[in-house]
This record gives sequence, C-alpha cells and structure tokens, in this order.
Amino acid sequence: ILDGLDNQMLGLAAPSLLQEWGIDRTALGSVFALGFVGMAIGTLTSGWVGDRFGRRGALIIGVAIFGVATLLTGFSTTLWQVAALKTLAGVGLGGVPGTASAMIAEFTPVRWRSVAVTFGVVCVSIGGILGGVAAALILPGLGWRWLFYIGGSVTMIFVAWLWFVLPESPRNGPIAALNSTASCAASATLIPPLSPTSPSPPGKRPATNRCATCSAQRCCATRWRCRSRCSPACS
Repeated sequence: ILDGLDNQMLGLAAPSLLQEWGIDRTALGSVFALGFVGMAIGTLTSGWVGDRFGRRGALIIGVAIFGVATLLTGFSTTLWQVAALKTLAGVGLGGVPGTASAMIAEFTPVRWRSVAVTFGVVCVSIGGILGGVAAALILPGLGWRWLFYIGGSVTMIFVAWLWFVLPESPRNGPIAALNSTASCAASATLIPPLSPTSPSPPGKRPATNRCATCSAQRCCATRWRCRSRCSPACS
C-alpha cells in the first residue's frame, strides 16, 4: 500500500508544485522518467540483495529508501533536487513489490498462496487510491510539501514496525541454515570413506572423498567444498 501511495505522490503534488515554482509542466517529464530509471535499478538489484543478505533486510531497506526520499522531497527547493530524490525513491519502489511477493508466497499455505500474492499486488493500486484521497484532504489546506512530510513520516514509522515484527524469510533464516547443515552432515556421515585410487566411470566424479585436484573434502553426496574452481571433477 505504501509503495503505491508514495509512487503517486509527485503526480498528485505536481499542479501545486508547478504553480508555486512557476515552471512549465513539461519540465517534470524528465523527473518522472528518472523515477522509472530508479525503479528499473531497484527491480534488477532487489533479488540479488534478497538472496545475498536475506529478504527481510531487502524489504526493510527498500521501504526505508523510498520513505526517506519521499520525506526529503518535501524540503526540496529546486527541480534537480526533486529529480534526484524521485530517482532514489524509484530504487526502493521498484525493489519492494518483488521481494514482498516472494515473502508472501513463502509464509502463506499452498492453498491460499495464489490469492495472497494477488492481493499483495492489488495493494499497490489500493495505495494509489489512498494517495488520491490524502491529496484531496491535505493539498487545499497545507500545500504540497505536507503531502510528502506526512507520506514519508508514515512510511518511516512503518519501517520501524517492520524491523521489530517482520521475521526472516524461511529460505534465509536460521532454520534453513540449520537444516542445510544437518542434511550435509548426515549425508557425509552415511558416505563411507573411499579409496583415492578407486576407479571411476567416464563422466563421473572420481570415487574419492577428496577432490582430485585440490584435495578439498567432499561435503556430502552431491557437493564439493571447492565447487568448480579447480576442475570438472569438483562440480
């Protein structure tokens, strides 16, 4: 919801902003274009960040980025500042939907998974609707700056709430790491030591518990600690 709300903020505030600064509406075209550039960057990098550092962290960082950018836009005094902050906000806005959908799918039972993911996507549109309602209430009395002040502040409060209540993705959490370690250890225990000189069929790994090139210990039945850095035998 906050993603859709903050994404529509500049478009809702544009008429008041143009009137106050006395600039032509065509000047905002490049600003909106830079916002889409930021969204593309966020979409492309959020998956890597989630896999590398955990989806919980990726989601919180994404929300914090567009929350801070939205809040600071209210303090802007020039068009280039608005453009820079719109680009920064786009990075967060582009990365959040994919990460949120992945976490919704992981925490939802299979029976309701498709419905939950669909509802998560629909919430972006709901946020845009709420943004229109908020603009109708705030702009006439307080001006366009307060639209960004309030939107950014609400988003940052939500970031603090996420920090305390949002669990880590099952894929990246301690339970997943524990299960992986236990499975590997169990497999390694069940594999009897093999002679380094035992014959190996063509195209198969050598029948040994160590890599033929670097002597790295085999972790389990299908994994080598050296991976593919030495030779095809380690893959």
